[in-house]
Amino acid sequence: MKNEKVTLQTLANELGVSKVAISKALNGKSGVSETLRQNALQLAQKLGYPLSMSIPVPEELEEKIITIIIHEQHFGKEGFFYPNLYRELTHKLNLTDQYQNKLHLVNSEMINSGTLPFNLQNSDGCFIIGELPVSYVQMIQKKIPATILIDFSLPSLSIDSIQTENYRASYQLTSWLIEQNHRKLIFVTDSNETRSMKDRFFGFLSSLDQADLLPSSIDNVKLNWEQDVDLSDLPDAFVCSNDRTAMILTNHLLKHTIAVPDQVTVVGFEDTAYSTMLDPAITTMQVDLSEMAKEAMKLLEDRFKQPDLLPQTRLLFPHLLERQSHAGKAR
Repeated sequence: MKNEKVTLQTLANELGVSKVAISKALNGKSGVSETLRQNALQLAQKLGYPLSMSIPVPEELEEKIITIIIHEQHFGKEGFFYPNLYRELTHKLNLTDQYQNKLHLVNSEMINSGTLPFNLQNSDGCFIIGELPVSYVQMIQKKIPATILIDFSLPSLSIDSIQTENYRASYQLTSWLIEQNHRKLIFVTDSNETRSMKDRFFGFLSSLDQADLLPSSIDNVKLNWEQDVDLSDLPDAFVCSNDRTAMILTNHLLKHTIAVPDQVTVVGFEDTAYSTMLDPAITTMQVDLSEMAKEAMKLLEDRFKQPDLLPQTRLLFPHLLERQSHAGKAR
């Protein structure tokens, strides 16, 4: 084999590893085993790859440090959505040797005092999972220009984001229930009034309005699950802001011998583990977390390639996942 045809990719293909791993091995850098280092050196000599005291690493192969920032409340017992999204994202990052990721959990005290996670300036890119205040995101973006927002957006900032089409998805879910002759519907939420939850409520209201089912006061169609449910005046269906709320509500109804879905339909949103904890399993709008992580990675890579690219916003549309917690009503 002629020397000029032997490249890092040639060595990588021969040893079944990435170009990044070969580059690290030949440069004496950490992150690869001693066995791979010796095999790479021997193969390079055998094939005539030019070795020197310092082999430059191509810019596209330089390992990048990616910071992932999440509010600690999203990692607590409140839900599975963000932990699952975090796992999908780190899985995508770990598919290549090009990225090293580190997680920072922030809390309300840090946000209120303007305290950032330690050593952010050493990061090449950042993912913020779940809504954070505009001012805090601005501080992060000043340290790490290549910052991507996941599952929320901030229109007032020039920043990339990937989020769920919450408004349209909730509109579709509510319209689907109306098509099954449900006429009295109540939206059930919790104390976590994020932008996503508000968008789902507005989509719900829009569908009611389109069907001429909107009451004179929206207070008549919105309920916090922490309030007492009037079991003597049940709606045709409860549309819940997320699966956790749907699970808590369904459990409450079952404890009071209210049959779901025979007496009332309950639907959720997100398709987290909460949706299958009870019998009946909850009909929900499924958010594809793997696809969300994949699109977030594309946004980051685009930003690395073109730092001056105009901010991009990508939207993912959930799809209806029918289970056993709903039933159509006779016309």
